[in-house]
Amino acid sequence: MERVEFSLADGSAVIKRLRMVEAFRWIPQKLTCHIALAVSIAWLPLLVLTAYQGAALGDTVQVPFLVDMVQYARFLVALPCAIALGQYVNPRLASVLNSFLKGNIVREKDRPCFEAAIVQAKALRSSVVVELIILALVYLYMSLRLHRESSSDISSWHYVRHGASISATAADWWFLWVSMPLLLFAWFLWAWRLGVWAYLLFRISRLDLRVVATHPDRTGGLGFVQVGMRRFSVLVFAISSILCASIGEEIVFSGATLRSYELDLAVFFLICLAVILGPLMIFTPTLIRSKLAYWGRYGQFAGNYVQGFDDKWGQADDRRHSPLGSPDIQSLADLRHSYAGISEMRIVLPNRTTVGIFAIAYVVPAIPLLASVISFREVLSEVYSLLLK
Repeated sequence: MERVEFSLADGSAVIKRLRMVEAFRWIPQKLTCHIALAVSIAWLPLLVLTAYQGAALGDTVQVPFLVDMVQYARFLVALPCAIALGQYVNPRLASVLNSFLKGNIVREKDRPCFEAAIVQAKALRSSVVVELIILALVYLYMSLRLHRESSSDISSWHYVRHGASISATAADWWFLWVSMPLLLFAWFLWAWRLGVWAYLLFRISRLDLRVVATHPDRTGGLGFVQVGMRRFSVLVFAISSILCASIGEEIVFSGATLRSYELDLAVFFLICLAVILGPLMIFTPTLIRSKLAYWGRYGQFAGNYVQGFDDKWGQADDRRHSPLGSPDIQSLADLRHSYAGISEMRIVLPNRTTVGIFAIAYVVPAIPLLASVISFREVLSEVYSLLLK
């Protein structure tokens, strides 16, 4: 069977077009070079400019650049994660699509529709128009200053106070129009890619899938789909890093308490689950139909079988033959096992293990934050109660 090739992230279509121009052929193609170049553009100039202005360290401002935890999380954690994630998830997602074929879940008659959906997803993923729209939205977002910053009552490397007046620094200008747009473009692009993947799964779910309710994975043989989504936990880790760093600054510099951010942390985690795992819910109607169909089919078959079994072994007066070792008993046990499998079949793909992996990715960046306000033993207790209770 021919293997399907697919990659959700194959670099930026805009950058690929720029490389065709002589002036931009210097842009590297290796992943490590991409990350180094992005960090050099986003973070390094901020360091140089704040050092020149005397706001990188020292007591000139309350939040010097090298003490600003949020910028480490944004440009040294989240940005590299967004760039590197493609090579991490592409093989797994391609494996998911090929599993539909290898497991005969997509029937041969539906294969042309399956392949057409993949071709359309590739076209959407590589759309230059979409990336230009995303870039425009990024600069609109920055012009409206919707990004989260530390409290305005705290002086930072972003601006300098001259008596009652406040003036933005050169570092703040670079931050607003170069560093943050680069970060947001990478992340908005991933939001689009997740939408493309959700659309592809939707197209696949509309096919006449062969979902077997008695499959041992308890999801009709579709368990591989939610397993393939686990690598997106890297996104959750990066988002949590930024959120926890922002909350940490509020605690350190504004005197806020961690308790006041419990709702924020919980809501952000639920949003992450909804965005990444929510698209898997499109298979729920298929799973429900399969479960009901198998219940009806096996229910009728089981009723006929147990009645025949009862007539042969329960009602008969002939005791000359012992039921021990009878294949009828073994068949009855197999039938009961299959019927129990139908009853235990889940109608939601993500299981506890998948949610737990996302929870761990979300909690890990919060451990230093928790340790800054409570003891290490209490940190372990909080993590244990979050994940296991």
